[in-house]
Amino acid sequence: MVRILVMVLAFSASSLAMAESDRTPPLVDASWLDANLNRDKLAVLDVRSGINNGGDRSSFQKAHIPGAIYSSYTGDGWRESRDGIVGLLPPVTSLERLIGGLGISNDNTVVIVPAGTGATDFGSAARVYWTFRVLGHDDVTILNGGFAGWQAEGLEIASGEGDRRAVTEFRGSLQQNLIASLEEVEAARGTQAQLVDARPSDYFRGENQLPAARAPGTIPGARSLPHADFLGERGQV
Repeated sequence: MVRILVMVLAFSASSLAMAESDRTPPLVDASWLDANLNRDKLAVLDVRSGINNGGDRSSFQKAHIPGAIYSSYTGDGWRESRDGIVGLLPPVTSLERLIGGLGISNDNTVVIVPAGTGATDFGSAARVYWTFRVLGHDDVTILNGGFAGWQAEGLEIASGEGDRRAVTEFRGSLQQNLIASLEEVEAARGTQAQLVDARPSDYFRGENQLPAARAPGTIPGARSLPHADFLGERGQV
């Protein structure tokens, strides 16, 4: 059987592993969150940003899920650039400070809330989900449909600054098995592993590229599987 190695590029979302029976599933809907909103140790993390016109802190202040915490995916340090390469995983210590500074500890169940405005917006939530998982925090999930889906259900909306939690300690333990190095990707090309490019198909074909990309196209041997194909019109899986 051909093994699949998912290539996470600028536009791609990390794959969502199936949850164990005793753990919060990787995706929850608005009704689940509404029923669990007052659960002890639940942390609702709103990560909307300008991606897909998802908004920013001012949008969050106007309307958000009650008790939510805000952190901009694009502006608060969930990814970093080094040596001209964008979208890299920051050092564990930096992520520990970021997450602990939001008042989230290792004891929290984290619900990540994208704007619900598009595939790349969902991809930002998937990236934050993967970040928690790669730090060894498995009790994390994504609100399917994001804030837009919550609004569409007519559920309670809050305004203002959101939940101001005290800074706490978050300890990360890097899970190397969730990271593919350049050497591993290159080695995989010579095996039965299948590289999957999850970016839009025009990026895969080399007809378009991000300004930061050094060259158009894809890794030789990769197949195109755009992550947008997994989402419906309302931004839900």
